[in-house]
Amino acid sequence: MEAYKFLLEKVEIEVPTDYKQYVKPELLEIVSGENTKLKITIKNISEETFPGGSIERWSILMYGAAVSPGHITSELTKEELARMKVPKLDPGAAHQIEYVLVSMIPGLTEVSLKIASEDKKPVLYLRHLEEAGKDELKFLLYAVDRETLKVLSSLNKLIKLIEKLVGK
Repeated sequence: MEAYKFLLEKVEIEVPTDYKQYVKPELLEIVSGENTKLKITIKNISEETFPGGSIERWSILMYGAAVSPGHITSELTKEELARMKVPKLDPGAAHQIEYVLVSMIPGLTEVSLKIASEDKKPVLYLRHLEEAGKDELKFLLYAVDRETLKVLSSLNKLIKLIEKLVGK
């Protein structure tokens, strides 16, 4: 049985306004302890129409010095998963999956998900067209320490205040 194939076309991140000047979403940086809107765009690169389906599993692994040498795992509940549907997608069509993520510790955050098709055919995920595909979609984010960013922000405000007082 031929599998459906999805290409990870794009991962976008919306960073809270207070941290935009310090964090680079294009490098998949997020801020620890802050809500981050994650937008994942997948594209049906199969030769046949994907009939629709749902997210079967969504896992978030957080690695960092705070839990060294282990990790913290967060899984979406069945209720959360039930609300995340993937529509029917013709060949070449794309779909965006949105989720609000909170990485609790600074360091690497691995997001993995698996989609179940309505007709129970397997689904393969590719990050690049040249690869064979895997049975789940995985990618890494980097959570920057929120407290460090708050200190940096405070120092920048102090510098601007001093520059005003000195007359620069």
